Amino acid sequence: MSNLTDLLEGIEERIQANERWRSATLSAKQVVAQNYNAQDLEKLVSALANRPLHFDAPFRLWSFIVERQESRISNTLRQRAADNVADIVRTLSASPVGPDVFSIFAAWGVHRADYYETCLQLLQHPDESTRSVALALAPVFLQPKDYCRLIDFRLDASFGETAMGGPLRFGLRDEALSILEKLTGFSESGGDCFEGIANSQISYRSWSPFLIWWESHQDHQFRR
Repeated sequence: MSNLTDLLEGIEERIQANERWRSATLSAKQVVAQNYNAQDLEKLVSALANRPLHFDAPFRLWSFIVERQESRISNTLRQRAADNVADIVRTLSASPVGPDVFSIFAAWGVHRADYYETCLQLLQHPDESTRSVALALAPVFLQPKDYCRLIDFRLDASFGETAMGGPLRFGLRDEALSILEKLTGFSESGGDCFEGIANSQISYRSWSPFLIWWESHQDHQFRR
């Protein structure tokens, strides 16, 4: 399984672009540079139980994860933090699950009986940004028997510009395929495919080489 903090650093730009994080006045490094006593940390974790949930507490606790400062927070508080956001993470409505909130759950919620199934469900969340973060963190929680869950992304309908004014691409299709290649050790690469939507040609990497290999390994350890 991959290191969570490494994955979070890899998607930090995407996380910081999240709409409700734009009001944050501090960076993650600035957050962890501050002094926190036990009472301060207790207040942050308790604030996660408030509804509606203000962005400050999740942002600050996420900062401890991505800056590798988790040891400053007791295991008991980390587990309680995951418990306090579990109801948000489990809600499979159209409302986005903040990347900070899901990161707290993914990092500190392993003790929960519903941890694995909840993480799996986030891969199918109707909100694109939530699916995107869940996909990026999949190497943290995904077990080999469920690598097949990522194959569903080959039909993911979300797309966007590769750069400002650039060509359109099915980004999550490409990302899911890249993650599967790393998890399974498959290295053969196919070319690009194109799909026409609303008078636009949208590209994505061909899944055919991987799917052919996958089907030929029916007795492989990655199967259920």
